[in-house]
Amino acid sequence: MIFVSGEEIEKLRREMHSRLKEGISEELRGWNWDRPPMAPYSQRILFGISALANRYCETYRDIYLRYVLRKKVPISDKLIKGLLLHKLVYNTVARARETIIRMWPFRIDDLLHELTADEQPVRTALDEIAKIFGNEAREGLEAIAISLYRFLVRQTVCEVEKARMKYTWPNVETVLAEALPSVAEKRVDGSRLGFSKNLSIDLLEGNIILEIKTGEMHPFHKYTIAGYALVLEAETGVPHDAGMILYIRFLENGDPIVTSSSVIVDDALRREFLAIRDEAMEIVDSGIDPGMPAKCPSYCPWRSVCHG
Repeated sequence: MIFVSGEEIEKLRREMHSRLKEGISEELRGWNWDRPPMAPYSQRILFGISALANRYCETYRDIYLRYVLRKKVPISDKLIKGLLLHKLVYNTVARARETIIRMWPFRIDDLLHELTADEQPVRTALDEIAKIFGNEAREGLEAIAISLYRFLVRQTVCEVEKARMKYTWPNVETVLAEALPSVAEKRVDGSRLGFSKNLSIDLLEGNIILEIKTGEMHPFHKYTIAGYALVLEAETGVPHDAGMILYIRFLENGDPIVTSSSVIVDDALRREFLAIRDEAMEIVDSGIDPGMPAKCPSYCPWRSVCHG
């Protein structure tokens, strides 16, 4: 599959089964959304998963600014680039899926030509960014968008070829399952747990959650996987115990590379994320400014707000 190999997914599933031999505590399953500790004690505010998971600020002043003072998240080049790449990934996966189905059966060279001849997903993603932030926001982003698109096309074609070689008589559904993630931009309602009604999960491969990041690695990224696991369990009643953070970065020559970090959503991680949610709710309910932390990290998106 593009981004991660079948071997990596299999390794993660083995790790999950090994580390969770005794299972997950029933009280910490998302489907117990109406009972403590899963049930939110307040639903006055519905949080975005990323707003809670991205713990840049140890005092939660970012929560106070966003949900009490109602300040908008500061727009930065990093935010715009991240949103562009997320949109491009979704557009590319959708285009590849449609093309594979429409052209099947095909020669692999014909598929490559069809996907590279028209880079519509790039234009669409750039247009979406311009619609949100203005035309000037797209300046300087076309090169990395094209680079990532061509990378994804090469990965897709390679995975299609591998799937067709693996089976004597492959059908189109088998090839799609092997080459592309099963779901892209899964929409889910997290309101039962105190989260937004319109959450979007980047990618799903079966019950494995795949989250795309375009910046530096941070330990708190694991909370994103935990939050989405709880929300999916609340909505589907199906266990979600693992995920992967996929980091997209670009080399000096402009070529993209993807590295991954696996996350097991065990009892400890579930409790940590619920504690973050409850702390955030207390701050919003009290309406009291928690103050700035002793050390404000330079990469915090709210730094310009706090420091003027």
